[in-house]
Amino acid sequence: MVENMKIENLYVGQTISNHKELCKILEVEYKESTNSMKSKRKELARYCSYDRIDKAGKIRKDGRGYRINEIYPTPNKRSDGRSSGNNIKYANEVTALILDYISTSREFIVDGCNRVFELSNSDLFKIVGLCNSRL
Repeated sequence: MVENMKIENLYVGQTISNHKELCKILEVEYKESTNSMKSKRKELARYCSYDRIDKAGKIRKDGRGYRINEIYPTPNKRSDGRSSGNNIKYANEVTALILDYISTSREFIVDGCNRVFELSNSDLFKIVGLCNSRL
């Protein structure tokens, strides 16, 4: 996760020669890894719009420098891929397997008018086929 950036150190029209200088201005830890740079760029895009530029100041997709175009009064909402449902790929299939097991099973405890199922995690994993029966 990207630590708090000091966005107040930026101004519109500012040109920053490289990622290391950007980190120094924003007062965040500089790391050379590509993933770290990508996450910092993504976080920076929440606070301002910028162009990537080359040494001559021309806009380039692969430029090393940055030019600040606009600073937003309030940060944009952080996009989280999990909220769009990337973690429910097999939810319908798993739900169907569990409901089928419940409807055909006789392994329940009668608690008043209710049928109660007590399953361990390993039993549940076996039912939906996430592991073999040796677990």
